[in-house]
Amino acid sequence: MKNIIALLIMVFALTFVSEATAQQIRYVRSPFVKFGARYINGQPTITINSFRARLMGPQVTNFFVAHEQAHFRLGHFHQRGRKSIRRIEAEADTYAYRSVSPQSARAASRWFATRPLQIQGRQTHGTFQQRANRYR
Repeated sequence: MKNIIALLIMVFALTFVSEATAQQIRYVRSPFVKFGARYINGQPTITINSFRARLMGPQVTNFFVAHEQAHFRLGHFHQRGRKSIRRIEAEADTYAYRSVSPQSARAASRWFATRPLQIQGRQTHGTFQQRANRYR
């Protein structure tokens, strides 16, 4: 029984191994870039818009950084074409809500919930209300 449990734990752990574990994620801050996750010269890189980060505050920024980290941790770069973009973005939001502090999760949910309806953001991520509702 111990061996079966150990095997299940190992399989579970390997299932969630990050595609970026072999390399450190590089963080680039600039007021001229969007928040985003991408590979630059083969290195996992997260770009952070420093101007928007200041406006949103550290707790909401933590959520957005965790969302971008999720794309590497969940292997999303290898799943394009197999999953819809909206599903990938919803998974990244869910990962971010679960991985940040409760204060950051609540702050991000409030931030999405209080965005004006006429400014809905990119539809690939869902509406602001949908993104706020992913916090449970």
